[in-house]
Amino acid sequence: MGGPAWNPPPYGYGPPPAPRRPIRWWTVILGALTPIVVFGAVNLFAGLFAADREDDVGPNVIFIYLPIALAMLSLLTLVAGILFIVKGDRGYGIGLLSGWALGLIVGAGVCFTALTAASGQT
Repeated sequence: MGGPAWNPPPYGYGPPPAPRRPIRWWTVILGALTPIVVFGAVNLFAGLFAADREDDVGPNVIFIYLPIALAMLSLLTLVAGILFIVKGDRGYGIGLLSGWALGLIVGAGVCFTALTAASGQT
């Protein structure tokens, strides 16, 4: 019975990985509605603020800071959606990314319509 004695490895085997959580339809819908509601609320309050200051002289500050705020919210939504997917809540993450994309498409359409109407073209 010669030979070296067998020793188990110095580390233990951990528990098996947890099963992935299923993607639930209601978390996808909730995630998709979240950015739409947030962007809509920001735009609504910005519009109310701009209408209230319509008679003031000088540039309306809301039109300077609103695009910056919306870009930061858009970036935050993108990062949050990716983090939710990576950390395991895939339904909410997929919903956030879907709402983010839908918000960008609708926002671009609204901007195009507003710019076309402002320039007098149809």
